[in-house]
Amino acid sequence: MIQARRLSKATYVITCVTIFLLSSLSFGQKRQLPQASPLRPNLGTASTYAIFTGGGAINNTGLSKLTGDVGQDGAYAFNGFPPGTYTGALNRNNGASALAKADLLTAWTTEAAVPCGFVLGAGIVNGQSFDPAVYCSGGAATTTGNITFDAHGDANAIFIVKIGGQLDANAGTHILLANNAVATNIYWFVDGAVNIADNSTFAGVIVARGAITFLGTSSLDGRALTTVGAINISANSMGPFPPSGTNTLVVTHPAQNDTIKGGTQNYQITWTGSGITSKKIFEYSLDSGMTWKLIDTFTTDQFSHNWNVPDTTSKKALVRITDANNLKGISGLFTISSSKSPSGIIIVRPTYGEIITGGTQNYPILWTGAGIASMKTFELSLDSGKTWKVIGAVSSDVFSYNWNVPDTASKNALIRITDGNNLKGISGLFSIISSKTPGGITVIKPAAGEIIPGGTQNYQITWTGTGLATQKMLELSLDGGLTWTIIGFTSTDVSSYSWNVPDTSSTQAIIRITDQKGNTGKSGVFTIKGSKPNPGSIVINRPALDEVLFVGTHNYQIMWSGTGITPEKTLELSTNGGITWILIANISTEGFSYNWDVPNLPTTNAHIRITDHNGLSGISSQFTISSNASVSSDVSMNGYSVSNYPNPTSGKTTIHFVIPVASDVNVTVVNVIGNEVANIPLQSYEAGNYNLQFDASKLSPGLYTYILHAGSTKLMGKMSIIK
Repeated sequence: MIQARRLSKATYVITCVTIFLLSSLSFGQKRQLPQASPLRPNLGTASTYAIFTGGGAINNTGLSKLTGDVGQDGAYAFNGFPPGTYTGALNRNNGASALAKADLLTAWTTEAAVPCGFVLGAGIVNGQSFDPAVYCSGGAATTTGNITFDAHGDANAIFIVKIGGQLDANAGTHILLANNAVATNIYWFVDGAVNIADNSTFAGVIVARGAITFLGTSSLDGRALTTVGAINISANSMGPFPPSGTNTLVVTHPAQNDTIKGGTQNYQITWTGSGITSKKIFEYSLDSGMTWKLIDTFTTDQFSHNWNVPDTTSKKALVRITDANNLKGISGLFTISSSKSPSGIIIVRPTYGEIITGGTQNYPILWTGAGIASMKTFELSLDSGKTWKVIGAVSSDVFSYNWNVPDTASKNALIRITDGNNLKGISGLFSIISSKTPGGITVIKPAAGEIIPGGTQNYQITWTGTGLATQKMLELSLDGGLTWTIIGFTSTDVSSYSWNVPDTSSTQAIIRITDQKGNTGKSGVFTIKGSKPNPGSIVINRPALDEVLFVGTHNYQIMWSGTGITPEKTLELSTNGGITWILIANISTEGFSYNWDVPNLPTTNAHIRITDHNGLSGISSQFTISSNASVSSDVSMNGYSVSNYPNPTSGKTTIHFVIPVASDVNVTVVNVIGNEVANIPLQSYEAGNYNLQFDASKLSPGLYTYILHAGSTKLMGKMSIIK
């Protein structure tokens, strides 16, 4: 392969001595070339691919963007598309991939016969410049810094670089194009693997005989082709880029591996280059270039700009500068060290001991924390964390993610969230109950596709199942399972229930039945055909049935859902079961929530009513307002949560709680009239997830409220005791 080996020893020595004597000069400074610009290698059908391997896996992580075809000959793994994308065709183990491999092998053999013009050493270093010619190294090679390919005004000039072993591009390698040089006119024939490190802007058509690896934030203006070996990429841009002429933009600060203190004012971003327009956009990323945030848009011909560094934490920070001609420069990876310690990721939902129905759509995973990167990956374990499966990802600063729960069964399920800085959070153990699990509930009627007239009285809901508890709850959804409304309870072993069908309209109605053991079952999707045009609906989701609110709770979030609701709405409270109503607020918003300060009106028979401008109305389930304690502003949204499992219980139960900051914690248990019946002593805890064991065997059957005191914050849960 390597043409240096074809030279006579004398010629080789003379050439090496010449290079040694000219070591202070670039190749571009040696004007007497041994040959004219070489001919373009013929890659045949392989010339349309952004990436191609003639025998190996293709593995992508992150949002890689490929311009061109993607090819793989042979039955090998193909991972990461999506989230990766490509603009051309995908050919895997077919006739097109076989032909591309054959053409690539032919190109390799043909190029091996082309004589060398210059012999390279092991290092291609910063400041080196190449004229159109054929260059050869006798073995492995590395690249470092800014390396220029100068076409001297000829846009058709060809450059061929032959590497006699592995090629390693060190972090911060930048291939610069000068005087009409074109990236796809540069050919790298590498007799081994190719490794391109972070923050490199590489250019040319790579034809390798080994694995090709591009690390995060690196890009390739060209093609990555190999006759054999895996291709591994990570959030890279690859493929021929639009011509950028002779212009260059290189960010010099922040530099690779710099550490900057979060909150630093007027940090100097600096850069260098040529042909850069005055107007520039400055951005930063905290997740290796997955997502970007605007720093500033500025017009200056200077080569520095002041940046007020955010007070956050990231080991994968980058700065990007883009000029008005879309010329881009990206800094090396650096670290931002916050002056505040991040609390990590605390998963608020699913809660410890929660039971989720398999097949549930858009279940909201909720979390809180500080210093969390925008890019987050979500994983599910069904075996207490022994194995994990990715269930999704987001690249925004949100604290919730809608998850379509698999219809499986597990009592040892966990959710794990990992951000772009490798910050992790794991939920408490919860259960998934499959609708297909033996011993579950199978809803027979309503049947899938059935049409039921709205207003039907005593419609018979029927079901079957084995090992079911006597007590069962029945719910209705009108939106395909997004929201649910309780329609009744039954305390018999009869497998039917008489239901008065509401006079409404829905083509996505579902019935759900859940027994006291947690067994559940859902009907197929059916239709309710109302007797009058459906004006819409308002369903109040919060306060929930039998929920207990404490007097003085600040910013409690009333939540609702529905269709056809006008922005103008009236919110009212009843403390006597709906006999009289008290105005809470008149609002004008498209939203589905309202922050309410719970008044000093204790009652066990409270309801919320919402009425829109067209008279559409919805009433909440019955809930309680208690004067026992006060709760801080919407604790569930601020990272606090509490739950217990099993519930109902006849003996011992586990109270699980989450606190986002270090606190002194104790728990009190009160009965329905507010008398304290048990107390778990005060103890200090760091931020995190904890379990407390509580023995309820000495308490009488009934409904109890347990109150968690965490510093100045108080929150509650409900516990049912059975015998």
